[in-house]
Amino acid sequence: MSYSDVARAAGIDYIQAVHHLQILSDGRAGHAGIDVLSRREEADRRYRTVAVTDLGIEAAGRFISEEFDLGALDDPKAKAAKLGEVLRRGPLPAIQFAAETLPSLALGTFAVLLEITRREASFAYQGVPAKVIAEHLGISNFAKHLSILGPGLKGRKGLGLIESVPHPDDRRIKLPRLTAEGHRFVSSVAARVCNEERIIPKRAKLEKVIELANSDQISSLDDADFDLIFDADDTTAAHPGGQ
Repeated sequence: MSYSDVARAAGIDYIQAVHHLQILSDGRAGHAGIDVLSRREEADRRYRTVAVTDLGIEAAGRFISEEFDLGALDDPKAKAAKLGEVLRRGPLPAIQFAAETLPSLALGTFAVLLEITRREASFAYQGVPAKVIAEHLGISNFAKHLSILGPGLKGRKGLGLIESVPHPDDRRIKLPRLTAEGHRFVSSVAARVCNEERIIPKRAKLEKVIELANSDQISSLDDADFDLIFDADDTTAAHPGGQ
């Protein structure tokens, strides 16, 4: 692809595309790149193109479901074509949706939100300290991301996607969990990844969760064990298909 092709496909200006492509390839301004792309100068030196490296294909493959077995394809071109098809079907529209819905949500903050979502039972109900997210993602300014996702920084309103609840044994420790707005946002992103209708989330009542030996047993709870007004602001919450 040419630089112009990339800029047009990503919906950004040409200079932005050049900066990103430099970082994704061999680096810029004295800083090493990450080598998921290779840049080439064509016969006309004003015309440059980029191609995905093997490392880039491996990295992009992590964004698709395990049901798509790219390893079964021997032809590199066929594998790249299939990968592109799958990415266009789910992850790319989902990321675009997130960017359009919350333009101020930086990618690093989005990663923190997804990690809280993935491990919410561990943090909000089992009392695992949220600092493990910072260690897992390698993020140094973790508290800032939590503030942005929650009440906000000084003089700047937060996104209201998470809230902090006190640790059951040590009230000095705050544990993050998604708010109703957070669940609406994340479940909308997930629906686009899976190309399915959004499922209305429900949250089990805390006293019921405490009685469970592990989070896998949550499927044994009855409708009365869930907070029915958790997603009350959603106009579709009363739909009989909501879960």
